[in-house]
Amino acid sequence: MFHAASFTQRCHSFGMVRALLFVRESQASLFRKLLGRFSHLNSVQRIRDKKMCATANPVANYAVVKLPIRQLRPTERIKIEDARKLTNIIAKEKRWKRPILVEHRHSVIMDGHHRYFCANALGLSFVPCVLLSYDDPNLQVTYWSNSTPVAVDRIIQAGLSGDLMDYKTTRHQLLVGVDSCSVDLDDLR
Repeated sequence: MFHAASFTQRCHSFGMVRALLFVRESQASLFRKLLGRFSHLNSVQRIRDKKMCATANPVANYAVVKLPIRQLRPTERIKIEDARKLTNIIAKEKRWKRPILVEHRHSVIMDGHHRYFCANALGLSFVPCVLLSYDDPNLQVTYWSNSTPVAVDRIIQAGLSGDLMDYKTTRHQLLVGVDSCSVDLDDLR
């Protein structure tokens, strides 16, 4: 996970300002397109020298980015009791360990609705996310109940309208592993 705020001060002499992201070559064009979408990002740069960027933690072939929580749009209901238990665990550990999967065009949450609740309950301003496209060949989207494909438009509409689908309606699975991240909660406030 890349911490833009703390890293900016250390890298000022390298001419890197405001937001920096660890982006692998395969994701670079996506982030250039997203640059205008996220107002809190003034600069997106690839970082090739991993020694210079010790706080960057690549996740599989995907970049972990810190997004404003107000920008995310849930698509499904949650179990409040489970979300409260998870909130207590995260608060006790004082670390965010798993990024939320987010659709990059509309900012709808693909996976991580309970974690989204936790971020709000903990008063966080930002949350670690992995931006994905429904066109990604490594992404499978099915119903939990019967493993048949889900119409993506239905998911996006739920996020945009606020008319949430039932708990565990959809299942978003990446065919490649997504590692965990480890971010101090104070870095997300």
